[in-house]
Amino acid sequence: MKGNQNNGFSIDPNASSVVKIPISLGFKELFSTIKTLTTSDSAGYKLAGNLEFDLPILGALKMPYSTTGQLPVFRLPAISFGSIKLNSISFTGAEINLNLKVENKNPLGISIDKIAYALNVNDRPWVSSLSNNSIEVGAKSISEVAIPIKLNFAEIGRSVSDIISGNSDMKFKLQGDMDFKSVNDLLPKSVIEFMEEGKTKLIR
Repeated sequence: MKGNQNNGFSIDPNASSVVKIPISLGFKELFSTIKTLTTSDSAGYKLAGNLEFDLPILGALKMPYSTTGQLPVFRLPAISFGSIKLNSISFTGAEINLNLKVENKNPLGISIDKIAYALNVNDRPWVSSLSNNSIEVGAKSISEVAIPIKLNFAEIGRSVSDIISGNSDMKFKLQGDMDFKSVNDLLPKSVIEFMEEGKTKLIR
């Protein structure tokens, strides 16, 4: 990328100043740019350009600069189905935990601000909701997110009670999206979608 920073600034005599160059680059764009670096945690960069000064007596002066270094390589986190755990059941409903797994392959932690999800079991909609609990996932780690859910048999059908009471496999479909950002604010908030289908057993 290239561009111009035209906002002027001044430097006092015998002093120094930090020049900030704003760059807007979303997580998905950054991921697409360096997705070929599948095994590296960092990538080399080179920054070069010219600084233009307006000096007393000397007038306009152009000074070239060049620097190199390393930037972390970012990968999109992955969210997947973990399990469904039964906490309690009554004649009118049940309380379960929907356990999700969030894998962070990045060399820095991420913060999850929101998870929107919809869960279907045996082709019937069980729940569609939003979890606003803030969760941090450490660098290169996997965290489990437990979402408590209350099921109302009158709303979703009494047949759900038979599914929960039984011991057979349940067919599930989980889909939604997740808001996240890096914990050090290096990257802004981004959103990724997820969808998974499979079979599971209810954990009691």
